[in-house]
Parts: sequence; structure tokens; C-alpha cells
Amino acid sequence: MKKLHIWFIVASFLLFAVTSIAYYNEHNREWKQYQRQFRVVEYEKTKKDYAELLESFAQSSEGKDKEEIEMLREQYRLDWYESRLSNIKPGLLDRLRNFIFIDFLYPTNKIREVSLPGLDNRVDRCTTCHQAIDRQGFEQVDFPGLKKEPRRGFDNQGLPFTTHSRYDLIIKNHPPETFGCTACHQGQGRATDSKSAKGDVPHWEEPLLPAKFVESSCAKCHVGSGELEGAKSLSLGKKLFVERGCFACHAIDREGFREIAKGSLGPPLTSFGSKRVEDLQWGEVTDVPRTKWDWHFAFVKEPELFNPETQMTNYGLTDEEAEALTNFVLGLVDEEVGSRYLVRPKVEKANSSSQPVKSKTGDVTAKGSSPGRELFLERGCIACHTIDREGLREVANGTVGPPLTFFGSKGVDELEWGEVTDIPRTKRDWVVAYIKDPARFKPDTLMSDYGLTDEEIDALADFMLGLVK
Repeated sequence: MKKLHIWFIVASFLLFAVTSIAYYNEHNREWKQYQRQFRVVEYEKTKKDYAELLESFAQSSEGKDKEEIEMLREQYRLDWYESRLSNIKPGLLDRLRNFIFIDFLYPTNKIREVSLPGLDNRVDRCTTCHQAIDRQGFEQVDFPGLKKEPRRGFDNQGLPFTTHSRYDLIIKNHPPETFGCTACHQGQGRATDSKSAKGDVPHWEEPLLPAKFVESSCAKCHVGSGELEGAKSLSLGKKLFVERGCFACHAIDREGFREIAKGSLGPPLTSFGSKRVEDLQWGEVTDVPRTKWDWHFAFVKEPELFNPETQMTNYGLTDEEAEALTNFVLGLVDEEVGSRYLVRPKVEKANSSSQPVKSKTGDVTAKGSSPGRELFLERGCIACHTIDREGLREVANGTVGPPLTFFGSKGVDELEWGEVTDIPRTKRDWVVAYIKDPARFKPDTLMSDYGLTDEEIDALADFMLGLVK
């Protein structure tokens, strides 16, 4: 019997220890710690604002009668501040409301959750910790004892207690209760600890985007090829995709691009941003971080590093240009977006005379520019062919196809006739027929059939035959 009593005492102590540990862990969940600390931040800020208002009120109320002073109190919202300070003051009552056994009654620590069926059925709890993200006045947060959390790409050290950057542009137009957070920033919306929320866990395909690539998410809702206010990098990426002739090799079956991006030499990019990290072509590369954005950035900068036999040209892009194209391609995702979220430009005409593509060579539809030269630029011929001539050498530097700098000086016998015998042996007839059906002359050609009209083919022929020494 005595032995049984000993075991009972041991079991009781173990039960007490396990219960205590469970209580401690529950009470100190990371999101609860953030909320407790934010209440201190909010209280200190409100107290500071109230003190400044009181000083101003005291100066303004000098020599005023009682009625005027009451009006001033209302104007300065002093009653509101006094009530607010009383409600948010950390103390015993606050701790009791969040006590583990009675916190279901009227707690101040709460999970904040938003359900987004129109954005790929996302569920976000980010504002559980980022409590001031949609509240102005918390742009700069720095109080004694504040737990600081630096974040990739940001200088602000007061996270997660600060107001969202560019509040007027971002939050006013994209309130968290309607758009959530992960639709733009990625990460794991259901998580309530920072490591999991950032997606820094195994098998999570959408880790938190670095700040410089967040603009890629704008393309989910803002469709089309036009420039987007506040998304400078993404807009530049769209522009570069056209300017550098990427559409000559890559197809994009999306609004604003399907009319021009019909290439078949490279992989289609319609949903390329949804590819998993494991599905990307890494080759023998091991010194590039295994993320989608790092792969895209490195690949457009130096494609031969990943595939020595690639047909893709190294355009010598700057870091800014590589980041822009990465933002553009990462935004091409296969994600369900409700019609209420889609934003279309009022005028949508890619590469038309009303919206010319502006490149380093200037306006391609400018007066004095030949129709053939316009087509050469607009159809992406610059992606595969080099023309080392003034006004074109900056953009026409492709290496997949033969150089065309002095194509017009070629002799008839230097042209690639193949097995074709039913076409007159003249340079113009060859150029017209080759552009119309390149595979007829060379079955294994990489050149696409663009379905050009006879008028467009004649214009290109005039341009190419004019490239003489």
C-alpha cells in the first residue's frame, strides 16, 4: 500500500508538471507574445499623442470660457483618448482576460483571420501579429523594450508593429479584409508563428517573397501589357519582354500578350510562375539559392550557366532589368482569381500604332521608320538575329539565327535553297518564300511561321534587302 502511495505522489507531480508546461506553452505562443507587446506599443504611442494634444489644448484654452473649453475638448478628442488609454492599458485585468482557463469569455488575445474564396481560396491570419498593418500612425515604431524583427528587403526594424509601406497606394486600394496578405506577399497564411508564416518549412511551395519581387503578384489581378502605377519593376519587365523580342520564342496565352507572344522555340510562359522549384532546369548549378526568384534572376542573366546548349541569347542584362523580367515571369501564375479582383486597363492594344513600343532605338512607329523595320522589331526578330548597324545594334543582338547586318549583299547562291526548285532564283523571291514558310527550305529550322500577310512579308523583304554594305 505504501508503495502505491509513492507512485500516486509521483504521478501527481508528473501531471502537475505536464499541465504547467502545457499552460506555459499555450500562454507563450508566439502570436500571443506579439499581441501583448503590441498593446504596450499602442498604449505608449497613444499616451504620447495624448500628452502632445494636452499641451496644445492647454495653450489653446487660455482665456477661454467653460463652454469654449468644452468645444475645444471635443475638437481635440480628449475624451476619446482618455477612454482609449483606459481600455488598452496593460495590467492585471488584461492578464485575467487572457488567463488560459477563462480566455474563451472576453479575451484581448485573438486570432484574426480572413477567408478569401475569390483569391484561390486563401485563408490568412497574418494580421494576428501584424496588428497595425492597416492603421496609419505606426509608420515609425520604436519604444523601450520593443522586440524587433528585421525582414528580408526592408530597413524597418519595428515589424510586425508598423503600418504598411505606401499606405495610400497599397492599403487604401487593397484592404487586408478583402485581399489578405499572402495573395501579394506569399507565405503560409494559416500559420501563427513567424517561421511557418514565412513558408520557411519543408514542402511549402510559396515562401515569403523578397521585397524586390513582391510586384510580381500585381500581375495576378492587373492583367494586360500596360504600365502599372506603383509597380515600376513589373512594368519594366513587361516592356523588356516586348522590346527584347522574347515573344518571338515564348508563347503567353494571357490577355494583352496572346496576340503577339506565339513563339514555339522556347517553353511557353503562360503559367511559368507556378512551376515548382524542383521542375526548373538547374543543371549543374549549385551556388544559386534554391528559390524560384533566384533561379529566374540567374537564368535571364546567364542562361548558358544552367544549360550550355540553350538557344536563349545572353542579352547582357543589368541587375535592374533581370529583376524586372523576373517579376514579370513570376507573375505568370495559374491561380484562380475572382472577377471582382481583376483590373483591366481602359485601353489595351499591345504593339499597335496607338501604343507604340518604346525601345532603346526610340519609337519604332516614328515617322521615317520603314514598315519592315517596324515589323522586325515588333515581331521579335531581334531576339534571334544580330544587326550591327546604327539604331539597331543595341537591341538586335540575337545569336540563334544568322546575322543580318549585310544580308542584302548576299549572292543568290549563298542563300539556303534546300530542295526547293519551283521558286525563281532571285533574292527577293527567296526572302518572301522563306519568311512565309521557313520549314520548306529547312525542315529542322528553329524559325517560326508567324502567319504574316503578303503585305507584311513584302515590307520585311524590303527591309532585309536594304541591309547592304
